Amino acid sequence: MIYTGNYDNCKSGNLISISGDRGKKKEFKGKVCSSLAPLKSFWEKWEANIGKIDEYENIKYYIREYYKQVLIYIDIEKIIRDEEEPIFLCYEDSNEFCHRHVLAEYIELKYGIKVMEIEIDENENITPKERPEYIKKILLDVIKEEKLEELPEHWCSNCEFKITDDLIDDIISENHEYREMDYDEAVKKIGHCELRDDEDVKKHGLYCEYYYPDEVCLRKCKVMKKH
Repeated sequence: MIYTGNYDNCKSGNLISISGDRGKKKEFKGKVCSSLAPLKSFWEKWEANIGKIDEYENIKYYIREYYKQVLIYIDIEKIIRDEEEPIFLCYEDSNEFCHRHVLAEYIELKYGIKVMEIEIDENENITPKERPEYIKKILLDVIKEEKLEELPEHWCSNCEFKITDDLIDDIISENHEYREMDYDEAVKKIGHCELRDDEDVKKHGLYCEYYYPDEVCLRKCKVMKKH
C-alpha cells in the first residue's frame, strides 16, 4: 500500500517529502524523493495564474505539465522497492488541488497499486481521507490527448479491469441478478461494481485482483485471485 498526506496531518510512519522545497516550510527532516516533485518552471506559472485565468484550465495546465515532464519518466515500482508503506507528503489539505493527488491517480491507473490519502497520528492510527474526484478525470483527458503512453483499458470502477464482450456474456449467464436485467442495464452494473460485505466471497477467499487487493468485491464472477 502507498499513502499520501500533508505535513500537518501525518505525524508518524514512513514519511517521504515530494515537495519541491523538501518540506522546509514545515521544517521537515525526513526522507525526500525529489523525482516526484513538480518542476519549478510550470509550478510558478500555475501559481501566477491562480485567480487570473479559468481555474479548470489552470489545473489542467499543471496536470499536463506534471504528466509530460515528471510522471512519464518515473518508475514507481523502483522508487518504492525498499520502502515499507511509504507516505508521500506535500503541503495542501486533502480536499485541495495538489500534485500528490495527481501522482496517486497516476500510480493507480498505470500500476494498479492502491494509493490512499490519510491522516496518521503519533500512534500510527490511520484515518482515510477523500481526494478531489475531478483530478482523475482531468489526468485521463490529458493522457488521451498527449498520447505519450498507453495505459490499460479499464471498465470496472473498482478494479480497473477491462471486461471483454465474451466475459460480460459469461458474467450475465452465471448471475441470476444480471439475467433479470435489460442487457444494457446489466452491462452498466457490471462495469461499475461496488464493494460490499459478501460472506460467500469471503468464504471462498476471492478478492479483487487489481485496485482493492485487501477488500471483498461484489462481482465475484469477474477476474479474481485466491489468497
